[in-house]
Amino acid sequence: MRKADKLKRSIIFIAAGLILAVLAGCSEPYSTPNKVMGLNFEMNKPLKYRFVSSRNVDLTLSDQKQKDTKEMTEQLEMVISYTPIEEDIYGDITVKAVCESSKVTKGSFSGSRQPGKDITESLAGREWTFKVNSLGQIRNFKGLNKLVEELGAATITKQATRNVKDPDMIWDFVNTQWFIWDPIAGQADAGKDITPGATWKSTQIIPFAKLVPAERRIHYTYAQADEEADNIKISGVIEKLPVKFDDNKQPMPEVTTLPKPYKVPHQMRGMFGFLTNYRVDSLQGSLEAVYDAQSAVLRSCRQEYDMKMTASFMLPLGDSVPKLDVKQIIKMELIE
Repeated sequence: MRKADKLKRSIIFIAAGLILAVLAGCSEPYSTPNKVMGLNFEMNKPLKYRFVSSRNVDLTLSDQKQKDTKEMTEQLEMVISYTPIEEDIYGDITVKAVCESSKVTKGSFSGSRQPGKDITESLAGREWTFKVNSLGQIRNFKGLNKLVEELGAATITKQATRNVKDPDMIWDFVNTQWFIWDPIAGQADAGKDITPGATWKSTQIIPFAKLVPAERRIHYTYAQADEEADNIKISGVIEKLPVKFDDNKQPMPEVTTLPKPYKVPHQMRGMFGFLTNYRVDSLQGSLEAVYDAQSAVLRSCRQEYDMKMTASFMLPLGDSVPKLDVKQIIKMELIE
């Protein structure tokens, strides 16, 4: 194949939330209810997305005498472009990602706006590359791992005889990037036509100040094809997936490719630094994704769920039991 022809090839990345999968040789328009849900990328042509990960946390401290609830909010908003730049002999695609902007807004449990910058704001201007295969599975996490490890190292500082860090939104960044193509990778017949009513599932992490001992199970359904509006609609049900433990009481999550942003033991500042032993009591939510059925471009995806957790204090404080009610929204939209 001539180089000029190769650059003109259309590369189709499959996903449902940010989805990207290669459909080599597919040139027929989407004109029937049977669909291969995808996001169309051309070699060296970027697609730009806005990500927003926001949550409202109600922390309730109660004992036999009184009950007190405090609220905090945090939101990470990013604009990231993705450009396919190379295809190898196996059909794997190298993608260059560029974070064009990153902004974090926080409100503390005390009711004031939290001072200082979140480390994820330093993502603005950063670039990284990774590979994906035709099923939307990331083949090489090296670039993403290196970036996340640099973020984690930068947020930890030495104070007297211990390491400390502010709460950050690194896991929110990880959640948006690690699971871009996760839904299609979980399909039994990934990359093949599916019909309305088809279902599949995937597993994702729970973004929070700390990783909690549970994951999110998402049950997807190909809801409908709106031929008039050229839309493909995907719906999803989100629920809690408890993490299993081995004989040594070490967690055995289903997601095994996660980075390790924090290499050294540390103490977190603020209220989250006083809480430990998180337990996810319930998690329920939904997902909606909208695609352009004609050109196979992902237009938007929105996840929303309510999670209730119980924790304990690092040091005993009477019979008070911390309870957290977390309302999380994760969304993306195509902006160019």
